[in-house]
Amino acid sequence: MMMISANQEAQAYLHRYGIEGQDYNKPDGSNLADIAQQYRDLALGTMNLFGGRVERVLEGLDVKLDVAYGLTQEQRKQIVGHVEQALRRLAVQGQLVQDQVKARLDQLTMPNTLTVIQWQDICSDIVDIVTPPATGWFASLIGKVVNIGNKDPYHIWRDELVKSVQPIEHDADTTPIQTALDMAVHAENVGTPDWKYTTLQSILDEVKDLPAGAEKELETRLNAFSIFVHDFLDLPPSHVPCNFPSSCDEFIQQIKAWVQCAQDHLQQIFDNFLAKRTKDIMVVDQREDL
Repeated sequence: MMMISANQEAQAYLHRYGIEGQDYNKPDGSNLADIAQQYRDLALGTMNLFGGRVERVLEGLDVKLDVAYGLTQEQRKQIVGHVEQALRRLAVQGQLVQDQVKARLDQLTMPNTLTVIQWQDICSDIVDIVTPPATGWFASLIGKVVNIGNKDPYHIWRDELVKSVQPIEHDADTTPIQTALDMAVHAENVGTPDWKYTTLQSILDEVKDLPAGAEKELETRLNAFSIFVHDFLDLPPSHVPCNFPSSCDEFIQQIKAWVQCAQDHLQQIFDNFLAKRTKDIMVVDQREDL
């Protein structure tokens, strides 16, 4: 796991995502690394939450392109990457639902390695599996339908954020926060510094009675979400000057390595999940044979 231990590294990390670090600096800068590490940990958790759903769909797509259509690894990689960007954007917006996925896939250019019928078949499978519980693809691999989760990743994240800034015991109406977030994730500039400031202000304008410390918690979680979106959607670096050029370059390489590590982690989660399901099916089959 990448640790952010030095204030200089923390400053470079925050600059990478357009987050101004001076707001958190004490005279000696002693707490900047802790803040950056908190953002990183929250962003990684969000990456696992959102990425897990998308990766399972893409895994099924890759299997079908290989088994059903015999495409090469390079051909499959191109098609999967094409679909991946569409699904990731929808995931961030809380729209991994059948009608939205179908509409987005209809806008994609058909790969020249597939026939019209094959592409339509692929799109139909993606639409079928994307909304939980999952239906058909994995049945042929492990003999049983795989449930990919019962709640959309965005709404899990949103509800956790709302609970963290407005606990249930306060018995307050959380609708304004939910509505503000639902609107914010559809903005074209989602994940940018401007997006974070605009979203934070819109919530504060609507909700006047947040508990003590809630505004800081809200800002922390929005910053972490911006970091996640930045990497999840592969957005370009934010244009914030860095006071430590060499440190920035080195730390950006660490960030890229972290993103790759997060993606590898998601793949490992899926592999372990599939292996466990296969083992469970084998146990059930053995019992039925007795």
